[in-house]
Amino acid sequence: MWLEHHRLSEDRASRADIASQRGEFETAVALYAEAATAETRALDAFDRDDDLLRSMLALGAASLHYKARSLDTASRLAHRYLGGVNVLPHYAGQMEHLLDSIRLERDWQEARLADPRTRLRFSLRGGETLHGAVPADVLEAPRRAAVALVTRTIELALSVAHRTAGRASPDTLHRFRPWVLQAPAGSYQFDVAVQPPAQPELMPAHQVSAEAVVQSAAEILAAGSQSPDAVLPEIVPDIKYRSSFLKTVKALIPDDHGFRWLEVRTSSRDAPIVLRSVSREIVADAIKRLGTGADQDNESREDVEITGILRNVHLDSEWIEVRVDATKHRIADFNEELAAQAGKFLNRRITLSVQRDQAGKLHFRDINEAD
Repeated sequence: MWLEHHRLSEDRASRADIASQRGEFETAVALYAEAATAETRALDAFDRDDDLLRSMLALGAASLHYKARSLDTASRLAHRYLGGVNVLPHYAGQMEHLLDSIRLERDWQEARLADPRTRLRFSLRGGETLHGAVPADVLEAPRRAAVALVTRTIELALSVAHRTAGRASPDTLHRFRPWVLQAPAGSYQFDVAVQPPAQPELMPAHQVSAEAVVQSAAEILAAGSQSPDAVLPEIVPDIKYRSSFLKTVKALIPDDHGFRWLEVRTSSRDAPIVLRSVSREIVADAIKRLGTGADQDNESREDVEITGILRNVHLDSEWIEVRVDATKHRIADFNEELAAQAGKFLNRRITLSVQRDQAGKLHFRDINEAD
């Protein structure tokens, strides 16, 4: 009897996995619920003296209830078998981990962060990355760039005027706020989630959802890294926004210092977006081809390149001050894209592309490692 229930559970769980991969989340949750019910029945009917198989069934039932978003049932089941029967140590450890995930999910639900459709997962792979660990200096730039990508996408979706300096406005962050979430260990991974407003606007000026922001961010990242000239202009017609997005994409692309490639996943895409160092030159050339139209407003500016060792970056001001060799330069137009790009080049030889306006003020355009 228990085997029939178990086989039914396997069938429903397999179908649920497929539905989830297709982005059919309501269908997936319903199928996981059927699988969880069947596995619980298999566990209740199990009458063999086999601690290994009983442990597997108990963990499977609790995990399926978790996937079905029945957090209370999953928690009760895990506690019941941890305290009541001879669960093998490996499976006891897995149940403890599941209980940690349940507690985390409850916190995320309370903060309106639990919907997987409102998250992007960034996975750093290769190089110095370990399972669940990465050097702090390696993580800083991609983390900043990931948040910048989502923040810019929120502003674009809300039709906010292009921001050349400073941080996103409080009004923008009140409507949709990016969060960085801990992701399950696997190489090194983190999620960036979009938190929707606590209460929907009665008369919203723009029909924007957190899910739509995440989908747009993924489309922009894919187009910017793979087809910055052909596809990206169709998604982002505004040249200033497009320039900012390209700089963010470039900051996310690895330069083989610290990690080798970056995978970005969303719940609605079958395959991850993969960024490798070979794309850096493609994106850098696209930034140059945009010309000066993205960087100035009817004002004559001179293109300038500075090559040397980047010694210092002030990220808490609306400008950066860099020391290249013995000369100090203050660069305007500080924002998340600039922070993400400049921070990864500290104490390395770089070529800084800037523009000097008629007043002698320097405006950031791009930064690359010197040949």
